[in-house]
Amino acid sequence: MKKALFVANVFNFIHQFERDDIKILIKKGYEIHVASNMTIPGYWGDHGQLDDLPIIKHNIPFHRSPFSIDNIKAYTILKKHIDENQYSIIHCHTPIGGFVTRLAARKSRILYGSKVIYTAHGFHFFQGASIKNWIRCFPAEWLCSFFTDILICINTEDYSFAKEHLHPQSVQYIPGVGIHLEALKKKQLQENIREKYHIDEDTIVLLSVGELIPRKNHLLVIDALQKLGRKDVKYIICGDGVLRDHIEKRIAQQEMQGEILLAGFCNNVFDYYSIADIFVFPSLQEGLPVALMEAMACHLPCLVSHIRGNTDLLSQKEVFFSPKKDASLIQVLKPLLANKELRVMLGNTNSELIKKFDSQIVKRGMRAIYAKTEQKGSPLSVKLPQLDRNVRHPLPSR
Repeated sequence: MKKALFVANVFNFIHQFERDDIKILIKKGYEIHVASNMTIPGYWGDHGQLDDLPIIKHNIPFHRSPFSIDNIKAYTILKKHIDENQYSIIHCHTPIGGFVTRLAARKSRILYGSKVIYTAHGFHFFQGASIKNWIRCFPAEWLCSFFTDILICINTEDYSFAKEHLHPQSVQYIPGVGIHLEALKKKQLQENIREKYHIDEDTIVLLSVGELIPRKNHLLVIDALQKLGRKDVKYIICGDGVLRDHIEKRIAQQEMQGEILLAGFCNNVFDYYSIADIFVFPSLQEGLPVALMEAMACHLPCLVSHIRGNTDLLSQKEVFFSPKKDASLIQVLKPLLANKELRVMLGNTNSELIKKFDSQIVKRGMRAIYAKTEQKGSPLSVKLPQLDRNVRHPLPSR
């Protein structure tokens, strides 16, 4: 039986983003192995999320810090698994998982013909990224690209950059992990969030979904709302993370406990989408954000930072703001707060725009890529005409 290996530095990443790909290869008759850090504490570990699928698990002690000695141990253990199992396909994700895996699979590519696929869920080096990010991340990706058969990029800026500056056998564009639009239509609400937080129907609810970490940039929205001074607006953040205490202190300092709600990690996030009036996405860096895709599918008007990934999903100039200037957010927020018809119109437009990112389109693309790896001796270039037309933001020369 042919074998395929999926790798990411934490197990829940595989559950969140690779379930569809695993199912594709199961249907093609592959024995599926998954390698990740499964014992990491909290949300990211293995809590049985994929126990409904016939997979073989390998616990690998990846560490999120590239400087941790744990990643040397991870390389040794993973290389042993790869050499022993002679995988036909090795599909890796996340910067650390992708780096360690591609180094560990060099022998397997030569001796056993393993095809190594790396999906870049947003390069950490990009237009506007810090010099530190470029120094730390670009050389590693440049090196590993020589050991990559297929590099998949999920936004158009990364795709254009990879085509020009990296060296895999093939670069492909797939619009993220996709969104299950049909399944969303059947979602059953679990609770009424307005009732839970005693929010009346006249109050305008802003919603953000994302971890409480610096990259998600929630403080920008909090500062903007403090300057607006609107008591008829509430801001809910779904997510948890290392900045929770800091954000709570900022809220208290600005005496906004009644206007800002930290909901924590939410399994019922669609209940929050259902009562929101405006989705705000202030991130400093994204690949192709699933939270924004979900909000668009839920007919929400979305105000977003003008960054890579967001510009792939939205096209209206009036919804973008600078992620470093709260005045820029205030400028685009005011018209939506004042005009319910505008909110409805933008929400309906978003529900149409998101259709090109449906999971069925993504699955067709991934089936084509996996099929190409099985064709002996043929070039790995995959023609995906239904996806190519989404590429509309080529990267300017650096």
